[in-house]
Amino acid sequence: MGRATGSIGRATGWTIAAVFAASVSPEWADAQPAPDAPTLEQVVSGQIAEAWGAAGTSGDFDAAGVAIGAAFDLAIAHAPRKEWGMLRDAAVAARVARGLARFEGDRVALLAALRESPVFMSTLALLVDEEHEDAGHVYALADRLLRERAEQVERFPDLAAAICVVHDESLTVRINENTGVAPDAVAIFDHFATNRAAMVFSPTDVPATLAVFMVDVAASMDDVRWSMDQYKGDRRVGNRYQEITYDTSYYRQGTPKKVSSPGMFTLPNIRRYGGVCADQAYFAAQVGKSIGVPTVYVYAQGGDEAHAYVGFVEGSGRRASWNFDAGRYEDYEDVVGWVTDPQTRRRISTSRVALRAEAVGASRDERELVVALADAAARLGEVRTSEAPWPPRDPTASTDVPDARRGARGRDRGETPRLAEPGVESTLLEAGLSGCVSYERGWEMARDLVASGEVGGKGRDVWAGAILKLCGTKYPDFAVEMLEPMAEGEKDPKARRRVYGELAASIRNRPDLSARLRIGEARAARASGDMASAYDILLGVIRGYAKEGPFVLPAIVEAEDMLRTAGRPTGEVIDLWRDAWSRTHKPTGRSVEAYRGSMWFRIGSMYAERLEKAGLAIEADKARRELGIRSVAASK
Repeated sequence: MGRATGSIGRATGWTIAAVFAASVSPEWADAQPAPDAPTLEQVVSGQIAEAWGAAGTSGDFDAAGVAIGAAFDLAIAHAPRKEWGMLRDAAVAARVARGLARFEGDRVALLAALRESPVFMSTLALLVDEEHEDAGHVYALADRLLRERAEQVERFPDLAAAICVVHDESLTVRINENTGVAPDAVAIFDHFATNRAAMVFSPTDVPATLAVFMVDVAASMDDVRWSMDQYKGDRRVGNRYQEITYDTSYYRQGTPKKVSSPGMFTLPNIRRYGGVCADQAYFAAQVGKSIGVPTVYVYAQGGDEAHAYVGFVEGSGRRASWNFDAGRYEDYEDVVGWVTDPQTRRRISTSRVALRAEAVGASRDERELVVALADAAARLGEVRTSEAPWPPRDPTASTDVPDARRGARGRDRGETPRLAEPGVESTLLEAGLSGCVSYERGWEMARDLVASGEVGGKGRDVWAGAILKLCGTKYPDFAVEMLEPMAEGEKDPKARRRVYGELAASIRNRPDLSARLRIGEARAARASGDMASAYDILLGVIRGYAKEGPFVLPAIVEAEDMLRTAGRPTGEVIDLWRDAWSRTHKPTGRSVEAYRGSMWFRIGSMYAERLEKAGLAIEADKARRELGIRSVAASK
């Protein structure tokens, strides 16, 4: 993605911190503690320890959560940057308290076990996606691992944490008509821990956020052991895709696959009998996971049909990256690939997957702090919207500090006391992401702040510039996911149109993303009252991208809506669909599923439906015959 211009693209480089820098008056310098008074770090850690002690006696983890929340508030409001370790510790404790409150087992015993393994506790707590997974189930699996494999958990905290968030619920994957099922979670943990020296990537070197793509094994332990025996140490995971013979007879004639017979869907049988792209991708991905390589099964929709290929991590040390080339044929190079996130089971783009490899280049402290600072920003947002009293009083500050020191606006938003303001939230997010750029939630929170208009145009420009600089070329799908809502946050449709146009111009090498942004540009033009320009933009998308993929369909539907809203003759709607259909090509030599999934078939079918509704039954039946669909008249 090239550098954008105009309102979105003015900020270049990583300049977020500079936006919020401001001079601080001497009288507002950090307050000094009274002589012999405890430090803020001692106060915060003492409150956390007291809360855990009370919970260990009463078993009341809801009350512990309240007490720890108060300690977290103190750290958010008053901890200076050089002492952000206390903020991280408070964030970890707050998350653990919430997780244990949902855990249905022996909470007191689990808390004691977690505190005996502090690195595992913090890694797990900060890895849990509290919005999209049940923390109670995660901590239940952690409880089992700590009871059965405590020593190994201490040794492999990232591996253990990744297994807890992936296998807290049963894991199955659908591969066309077949299903891959995950084995027991402890058996998976044992496999990686026992064979650590033989793994391509040692479990001690893979951050938990990346390890989730390695431990999400969905093949039997027999298949896992077979993979180790056959491919141990092989970094060329992409070659495993091409190793599988393609089942041409199944693809073209629908002949049953041998591996689809009962009991036959195993990795050795796939290698022996072959399969289609889905089987190739599944085989390569499962072999890669078994030998210690994070992998993903990727699916994508091209102009004619869907396709599956494999992604895998390559490199070493702090220079690891994802490779999505194996099996990704030319027709799919310029369309988004999709992956099922093994932690949340949500669909995510390959750009999001690739971004997570950036965690390898960050230290553990940086990976933990970015999550803690995002939690702090989220807490400030809660306070701001609820108008709760803020900031809490600093118990270590001298009483003779001027009142302005404790509530002044306009001072350095990165220092204390931090107020519940959007700019402070933005600064906290920037501080975390500047150390660890792989944390998607941090970018999403910044995106939402910008889209809401709460950080102003200058803040928008800075965040957009940072996203373009970091993600524009390497992670374009993720960049558009972040930038599109920012564009939508522009209340003036003319300005919104300009932003969309600039973004679309910057990623011409990705027709799917360019079309998506051009449609946004057209909608903004339509909102501004420039109907002619809006329609011309949509026609440009239809005529330029009809053969590329399904992303052209929204443009056709939008253009049709414009014609109908304007009261244009039905004939113009028919002409629109006829022209779009004529720009696609009829697939040949494809399976029934691929044929019906092609853009030629989908647009043609919708064209026939509109002919029918327009009373043009003869033309509709002619189109259906060309599509191979039984005519309406013949079916009656």
